[in-house]
Amino acid sequence: MAAPACDWIYVAEDLEEDAVVAMSYWQSEAGFDDHLRWRIGTSRWTEMEQKYLEAEPDYQLMPVMFRFRDTG
Repeated sequence: MAAPACDWIYVAEDLEEDAVVAMSYWQSEAGFDDHLRWRIGTSRWTEMEQKYLEAEPDYQLMPVMFRFRDTG
């Protein structure tokens, strides 16, 4: 994984909303925050933003109630 604190990411196209939805599982909120700060500071983020984003992304932190097949 490119982000050490990210266990997985799932990306899907929402055809009804004409949007891309990404859901990821992070080991901690601090790990996500570190990655987000790094990502925003890179030129790659700016290039992607200019090419693909038509509106601000909507970030939502959702508490995990339980995990299936937890290997830890």
